Amino acid sequence: MIPFIPGYSRTIVNSFCQERWLAVVQMTRHLRTEWAGSGVGGDAILPAQVLNPSLPAWVAVDAQLVRTWLRCIPAGRLGRPDAIRGLAVLLASDVWAWITEALIPMDGGT
Repeated sequence: MIPFIPGYSRTIVNSFCQERWLAVVQMTRHLRTEWAGSGVGGDAILPAQVLNPSLPAWVAVDAQLVRTWLRCIPAGRLGRPDAIRGLAVLLASDVWAWITEALIPMDGGT
């Protein structure tokens, strides 16, 4: 069963997007259980929209896209790759080795 996690889906209006998020949640939990004995972690970063190289092409097709995203993000801005990079380094470190199945939303408050 894939659980409903409101904090991860409050602003998702497309059921396909919601299903993808919930699939990541379930896969994270499953892999951590399956691989824990091998020392492999099972945590996930759950970002909202992040600035990336393909974003200008999307905006060129739909100029309202960024404004639509920003209306759903209380922080009022898109995510930055360096913020996610920092968390990824922490998750890969020995400091994080005892924490399991962490699902960390990086979503600006959505």
